Amino acid sequence: PACRVVLADDADSARTLAGDLSAPILGGGVDLVTYARNLYQWLRDADERGDVAVVAVLPAAAGLGHAIRDRLVKASGGRSG
Repeated sequence: PACRVVLADDADSARTLAGDLSAPILGGGVDLVTYARNLYQWLRDADERGDVAVVAVLPAAAGLGHAIRDRLVKASGGRSG
């Protein structure tokens, strides 16, 4: 994505970061299947809106969560909050 992707370990951290950055939150409160299915669209939408940054909540590192985390880390270039 063109926008900065900032990683948060949990929803509380994501809310704090999102407030500091005036950025939307990705993945908060959705199940892993929905997260995986919609992640790229959410990133494209953020770029289309001209968002400077988005904050992504990292899912647990288990099952499908591993794949989502991998994609988020790549999208963030390793940047975390």
